[in-house]
Amino acid sequence: MMQRQCAQRTLVFFTLPSFRSELIFALCPDGASLYRMRIPRRAAIETRKAFERQSADPVWMPGKYFSWRINALSIPYTAMTQCKQEHRVINKGLIALAAMTVLGLPLFALGDAPPSLAVVQRFKLPGSAGWDYLSFDPVGKRLFISRADHVQVMDSSSGKMVGEIAGTDGVHGIVLVPELKKGFTSNGKSNNVTVFDLASLKVSRAISLEGKKPDAIIYDSASKHVLAFNGGSNSMSVIDPAAESVLATVPLPGRPEFAAADGHGRVYLNLEDKAQVTVIDTLANKVLNSWTLGACEEPSGLALDPVRHRVFSTCQNNKLVVLDTGSGKPVAELPIGGEPDAAAFDPATSLIYSSNGEGTLTVIKEEDAKHFRVVANVPTQKGARTMALDAAGQRIFLATAEFGPPPAATAEHPHPRPSIVADSFTILLVR
Repeated sequence: MMQRQCAQRTLVFFTLPSFRSELIFALCPDGASLYRMRIPRRAAIETRKAFERQSADPVWMPGKYFSWRINALSIPYTAMTQCKQEHRVINKGLIALAAMTVLGLPLFALGDAPPSLAVVQRFKLPGSAGWDYLSFDPVGKRLFISRADHVQVMDSSSGKMVGEIAGTDGVHGIVLVPELKKGFTSNGKSNNVTVFDLASLKVSRAISLEGKKPDAIIYDSASKHVLAFNGGSNSMSVIDPAAESVLATVPLPGRPEFAAADGHGRVYLNLEDKAQVTVIDTLANKVLNSWTLGACEEPSGLALDPVRHRVFSTCQNNKLVVLDTGSGKPVAELPIGGEPDAAAFDPATSLIYSSNGEGTLTVIKEEDAKHFRVVANVPTQKGARTMALDAAGQRIFLATAEFGPPPAATAEHPHPRPSIVADSFTILLVR
């Protein structure tokens, strides 16, 4: 046996139900060293509980005669500064399980997102119009896709078009309110919000807004209001979705991008021109605070972990900044792919996603409230910058197309985007 220092370990508990002790394996981040120690079951209980409070749910791996109960967590573990390195094979099946088959990962990545994430299907949809936000319908399993002056509705399993919502000039966002069986779109060119029936997709009315160029749109369950964020007038339109009318227009301290609600009367909103996150009290319809996003430039996508009180903002300088929603202070800053737009958070897996127009999907693991790490940069396709997450189905949908030369610049569009090749628009499915 030999002694060796290893300050950062992934600790894995292998529990045999009928045994009175537990084997703990410490896997060093170099992926080359495997340590073990055996401790009494009673002594292990409190240690394991401490780890489980910070780690994800345990993984059960089936065996021939029993199941292994596995907990993995990468933390600085100063209590075990030295342990015995085992050179002989303790148990071939156990070592293989630890090193190769647990989630299909190498030793140092135990507990990460599966590296097999990839584009598994591509669904071609008609039209050469541009696009913006995507919205997933968890009840009907449909994908709503904004397409310049209309919304396409796609069956998420077959990839077939199942409907269309017309008359949405300059549509950006789509929000669904299943409890009212309604959907709402923000129409940036016509300065209104379209209301449609979720079942039939028929439009019931268009709500005119005082605000200009509505862009992001969300539903706040605490106030039971639809909120449209107006990029042309730096304001928020508060809509009663039942009455289909505007209740208030709230001034904002900067140009709004995406927002997320915590379900308890707070909305967190990116301000693109200020590189800030603004906090809004949705019960009083007023701005409470604005927090600086550190080194972030032009934040766009935003996602929220309401349990750990963390906001995730994607920035145009290829960073994702994590803010504490209690203090407003930055917690972490992580590298992401170029040209990011949308962000999403999956509470079941504690994974954060950033869809990047350069053609990647950055995946970040939230280990706990203070520790985050990039676990994958999944190749997608150039232009795949907007995203919708099907959390229950563990599916991610991205939109892109093939591009031609950009049109001539105008005063309204001095930096036009490249033209879209006709009928090349594609929805990518990542899983």
